[in-house]
Amino acid sequence: MTPIYHLAVNPRKSRLSENEKLGHVSVIITNWWKPETTAREMLTQLFSVFYWQSPECPYGLDRNVEYVENRPLFEEKIKFFHKKIC
Repeated sequence: MTPIYHLAVNPRKSRLSENEKLGHVSVIITNWWKPETTAREMLTQLFSVFYWQSPECPYGLDRNVEYVENRPLFEEKIKFFHKKIC
């Protein structure tokens, strides 16, 4: 499995839920989804989760401090993971 260093991606298996898998993405669609939501709108929302880092994401627990207090280190780790998979 390819590791992704991102605040919205679960870095390890959840201790709270057996159904929640490693790599699960934090997307709360109940805030914006309606039955008439188009596939384009769904993809735009999913893209925005990865494009913008949000310290409020539940999986950013350990990474959150790093993101807020030491952004250069956080960005170096992103580059490391990117080089690792490319």
